[in-house]
Amino acid sequence: MTNRKKVEEYNMHVLVFFILFVLFMLMFFMLTIRDISIVDNSRLVNNADFVAKNTSEYDKEEIELMDELNSIYAIEHKDVKRCHLISDSERKEICLNFFKDCDKTDYLCLKGRAVSYRNDSYCYLIDDQTIKDECLLSVDFLNKSDLAVKNMDSAYCDKIKDVVFKGLCHDNFNLNLRFENNDLSYCKNIVNEGILRECYK
Repeated sequence: MTNRKKVEEYNMHVLVFFILFVLFMLMFFMLTIRDISIVDNSRLVNNADFVAKNTSEYDKEEIELMDELNSIYAIEHKDVKRCHLISDSERKEICLNFFKDCDKTDYLCLKGRAVSYRNDSYCYLIDDQTIKDECLLSVDFLNKSDLAVKNMDSAYCDKIKDVVFKGLCHDNFNLNLRFENNDLSYCKNIVNEGILRECYK
């Protein structure tokens, strides 16, 4: 057997092992999520206390990502139980507010709707200038990030006024390119540590 055939055979074994490992992890994750999601609201774990006591900086970033995913899932699938799995109290409140009508004085509810629908008209109903500005920045970031990915053009990110959000937009754009092209070289353009770790997965 030639060296090239040995290398190809080895690569095939590694690929098969990797695929089996990924499938195993996905099955484990799906079973865990299923087990969590069928628990009724009265028995859901209070994640905030657990997070505060038992997490490193790396874990906290992972938990923030899970909070975001639970929030998105809750809204897209109209599943209020997922809101209760969110450990960050403000994000949890925004998620829960999505399932009730917003009062004009409930700024977190209005901000949650603006972000969920990517519609800044909700932001303009907020009297508190600081929260209104945060709301407008968030919606602008989400809309421009979506456009950058959809049109494969990072110039949309450059139109974001806030420096932090502009950087996150570019990082998300490069992360998307990395997975679209299956090319790790895009990771070198990413600054945010959490997104960078995601890029190398």
